[in-house]
Amino acid sequence: MKTYCPSRKTMNTRHLPQELIVQILLRLPVKSLVRFKCVCKSWLSLISDSHFSLSHFEQIATRTERLLFFEPSAVEVRSIDFNAPLYDDSASAVLNLNFLPPKPYDVRIRGSCRGFVLLECCQSLWMWNPSTGVHKQLSSSPIIPNKDPMLLTFLFGFWYDPSTDDYLVVKVLRMAFSFVSANRVEIFSVRANAWKEIEGLHFSYLNCSNDIKVGLLFNGALHWLVDRYDLGKNVILVFDLRKRSFSEIPLPREFEWDYNRCDLVVLGKIPSLCVVGCCSPAELWVMEEYKDHSSWTKTIVVS
Repeated sequence: MKTYCPSRKTMNTRHLPQELIVQILLRLPVKSLVRFKCVCKSWLSLISDSHFSLSHFEQIATRTERLLFFEPSAVEVRSIDFNAPLYDDSASAVLNLNFLPPKPYDVRIRGSCRGFVLLECCQSLWMWNPSTGVHKQLSSSPIIPNKDPMLLTFLFGFWYDPSTDDYLVVKVLRMAFSFVSANRVEIFSVRANAWKEIEGLHFSYLNCSNDIKVGLLFNGALHWLVDRYDLGKNVILVFDLRKRSFSEIPLPREFEWDYNRCDLVVLGKIPSLCVVGCCSPAELWVMEEYKDHSSWTKTIVVS
C-alpha cells in the first residue's frame, strides 16, 4: 500500500494574518517571547520593537503582580505570584543573582519600574529583569571618583520616560559630615549610557532615616520623606520628572512620629503616609487631594 505525500507545489500552505500573530504574541509571558525570538527574523524584529514591548507591558501588567523576597547577603531571590492561590506551589520560584560579584557582598534594592529592579552592589548599579534574567550594569558616575569623594548618595529614584523610551536613574547626593547646602543631583540615561548633573540647585535636605531612601513614583514625580534642616522640619520632597524641578509637600500638623519607622506608599490612586511603630499604634495618613496639605486625613489606626 502506497502512502501519498503531496509535493511542495501541491501543498496548500496557509498563513495567519500578521495582525493575528501580533495579538497572539502579546498574550504570551516574557520567557516565551524571549525563546520565540529565535523562530524567524520577522519575529525577532517584531518582539524587539519598542512599540511591541510597550503594548506587551501594558497588557501583561494589568494581570501580573509578583513579590520579591531576599536577604541582602543571599545569592537567591524568591519570587511569588501575588494573585495565585495559596496552595499553588508553582506560584513560587527561586531566582539567581549569579551575575553579581562573588560573595561576600551586600545587595540593596534602589527602585523598581515596569518589571525591572534597580540593584546596588559593591558601589555599582544593576538593572535586572527577574522574569527574563536580563541584567545590565550601569556606568559609574563621574562625580564621586573625579570631583568630590566625600559626597554620599542619600536619595534614589528609578523610572521610565515614555516620551523617549528610556529608563532613568536619579541620585541626590550631599557632603558627608556637613550640614551646608551642598546637595547635588545627577540623572543616568540608560539609552545614552551616561550621567548628567542638574546644575543650579541650592537646597538643604537630609535623609529622615538612617538608610538611603527610595523614591515613590506617583503622578509623574518621585517623592521622598526628607529633613529640611535649615527650617527644622520634615517634608515630602517632590521631583517632577518632566520639568526636572523640585517642590515640597508639608506633612500633617498632628504628625509626630519617629521618621525611621515611616514611609510613603500609594493607596489606590492617592499618596499615603504609612507609619509603623514597634511599641506604638500604626497609623495611615492619606492625602485626599494631591499637594493639598490641608487634605491630610488619618484613616487607619492599628493598636
